[in-house]
Amino acid sequence: MNNKISLRLFIICLCLHNLSAHADGLWQGDADELDNARVVTASRSSQDKLDSILSISSIDRQQILSAGVTSIAEALQMIPGIFVIQQSNGLYDVNIRGLNFIPEETTISGMSNRRTLLMIDNRPVFDFFNGETLLENLPVALIDIERIEVVRGAVSALYGPNAVTGVINIITRRESGYGAELDLLQGNFDSSLKQLTAWYEFKGQQLRLSASMEDRERSQGSYYSYTDKIYVPLASLAGRDGVDEIADPYRSLESDRYMLSANNDGSEFVHYDFSYFHAESYQQAMRLNSRTTPLTASKLFSDELNLKLDIADMQVRLSQQKSFKANLGFNDFVYHSLSQQLEVEYPIRLPRLLIRPGAFNNHNEYEGHFIRGKRQQLQSGMTLRTEYQMQRDIKVVGGARYTNYNAPYDGYFDYQLSFGWQQYIDTSWRFGIMSSHNSPSMVAQYIDVDFVSVDNSFRALVTGDPQARLQRMRNYELGLRHSLDLDSSLDVEVFRNEISDISGYVVNSSVQGGSTLLVERAFEPIKTSAIQHGITFEWLYQGPRWHFSLNATGQTTRILNQVDSLNAPLTYQDIDGAGAPELFSNYNFRYQLTAPWVLNVSGTYVSAYRFNAQQPQGDYSRPAGAFHNVGLSYQPQQELQIQISVRNLTDQHEPQAFNGDDFNSQLWGRLTFRY
Repeated sequence: MNNKISLRLFIICLCLHNLSAHADGLWQGDADELDNARVVTASRSSQDKLDSILSISSIDRQQILSAGVTSIAEALQMIPGIFVIQQSNGLYDVNIRGLNFIPEETTISGMSNRRTLLMIDNRPVFDFFNGETLLENLPVALIDIERIEVVRGAVSALYGPNAVTGVINIITRRESGYGAELDLLQGNFDSSLKQLTAWYEFKGQQLRLSASMEDRERSQGSYYSYTDKIYVPLASLAGRDGVDEIADPYRSLESDRYMLSANNDGSEFVHYDFSYFHAESYQQAMRLNSRTTPLTASKLFSDELNLKLDIADMQVRLSQQKSFKANLGFNDFVYHSLSQQLEVEYPIRLPRLLIRPGAFNNHNEYEGHFIRGKRQQLQSGMTLRTEYQMQRDIKVVGGARYTNYNAPYDGYFDYQLSFGWQQYIDTSWRFGIMSSHNSPSMVAQYIDVDFVSVDNSFRALVTGDPQARLQRMRNYELGLRHSLDLDSSLDVEVFRNEISDISGYVVNSSVQGGSTLLVERAFEPIKTSAIQHGITFEWLYQGPRWHFSLNATGQTTRILNQVDSLNAPLTYQDIDGAGAPELFSNYNFRYQLTAPWVLNVSGTYVSAYRFNAQQPQGDYSRPAGAFHNVGLSYQPQQELQIQISVRNLTDQHEPQAFNGDDFNSQLWGRLTFRY
């Protein structure tokens, strides 16, 4: 291990030892039960949201059902700081504060979720092949979700690499007793979602099984052509890369998901929580850089296991994910993957101090022609998480994580230091300094490919760099939580984000040889960095019959040393306001009309913004606009609920994403049975 890192960890441990000498019995320990006011993601233990030192927001299953959302991405749109973009029907990009579009001159496939870490029950879900997490590939369905919690900020010290802008933690349902639920949704564009779950408890053992089937059609059958600069029928693109294997141009998303979970009572000496997931999906989305059209098609098959054990306070998590992905029309981009994770933590509870030392070892293996056979990405390291109740009204949270890779060889140190001050019983302040990094990916580190287009008009020689530096982000936050009265609360945070250590695929040679353009690219460091300042607020009101939430994020983003293009020799200039919108906001209003009738109205506003991708994709500008959703639910009895909703009511129907599909309104009907 790097000597400097070892010294830092030793100093932290020494300081914690000295702090423990002042303990006076105020530490309350971990809570076992969750309710609407409690969260688990911020500190990896249950706590009241007012006491949380991190910037955290959440929504629960009842809010998701009442809002009439039809996907996880639509549910995330209700959470402050989350920026959601629809590419096609049911396919979205999701990120925190719009930072996925920085720097410019990347490819549209590089604009997917790369800096926000998604987790399922505290298990990181990440594809190290291209360095991203795609919502349509998640093995959980809406019916599986108990709540979703989002922590904004650079929290890799808590959850590992790729939690650069924050973490989205999907917490699945754990039922007691026995019962079943059937959820049927039908919408226009031949969209349907069928979900079924059943659970049974036997002698303290809880079992749950769920299944879902989702089918969605595109809102149009035409594709944007980079050559023609207009939308054209699929037949007009015949013979070009990535389109000949698309049998039905209207197919958007098809997926089947299955989940089996088993757990016992948390009070047992050995507490276990086991989950098995299986997912199969087909999607047309902007997931691969193509010189033909933005939308490409892919298939995914995955099986995942997750086991959490709590043995006399020692917490162990083991998981495995095995998957196969094929990008149709691109034979080079077919790969198998195997990911195995092991994490161990042991909480040490002192009167006013909680210390969580831990260790982890992750093995990620990929095999495909694109990376010249079988390659491995290995991670191992140590973690240290502490919470210290300095006084009755002051708490300090510290985190440190050292991660060592097989490539690059250098270790990476992430840290977090946060302070919380309970000024009054209804008012708390928080301040934090955090640093995170992105993990290496196969495409960046191990890529070594000679790609030739179908019509032989384009040839690319692309090489990676196993020792390429990894992106970093430093984050500063100052926040305030205040309970205005028993029914309403206000949460405000001011933030500064600094992104550095960026690399890109630099074109070192471009030669026209006859009818073929030969391009040589290499993954190299560039001088580009970015600074973002902003403020996020959330106001919540929960009355006897109505609930209202309003949140907004205002921000300015400045790119320093943005490359004019990635053609060598590189030239740079500073750019203001690129990539991310300066303002986006969401609201949600739920009103109990009568005992069985509930009205829900929600909406989103996004200011105008633009972003610039590599050629041939070029620039894309999105005008300012708002859209709204209206839903009406009727529940005559506990076992039955009927809902009708209209989503995406707007007078602007142009694509939200980079020359993707038109953004159209959808009418949905829903029928839910419970037993």
